[in-house]
Amino acid sequence: MPDENRSMQVLRKVLPYTTAGVVLAALYMAWVFASRWNDNRRIEQAASAQRSKLDREITELYGSGRLKILSFYVSPGLIRHGEKALQLVERHGHSAETIEDS
Repeated sequence: MPDENRSMQVLRKVLPYTTAGVVLAALYMAWVFASRWNDNRRIEQAASAQRSKLDREITELYGSGRLKILSFYVSPGLIRHGEKALQLVERHGHSAETIEDS
């Protein structure tokens, strides 16, 4: 019985310190998870902003969202399987482009 009382006294003396250690560990883990979540959110927002910027640039490149094909020409008019043809496409804001099948 004296051994049990002695071990109980030691346990009662150590319990506040172990409780404080567990609470501090839990607070640290919460801080780590919150900071990682916040960093990931910031990275995703930056990537989204970059994608939006690139999308706007592409939209402006193609005539403010309206792709305008000014002329389209294929020579010869009738193409059979295995024959070669020449296509000429002229877009708004660009010079004429030749597309050749190789």
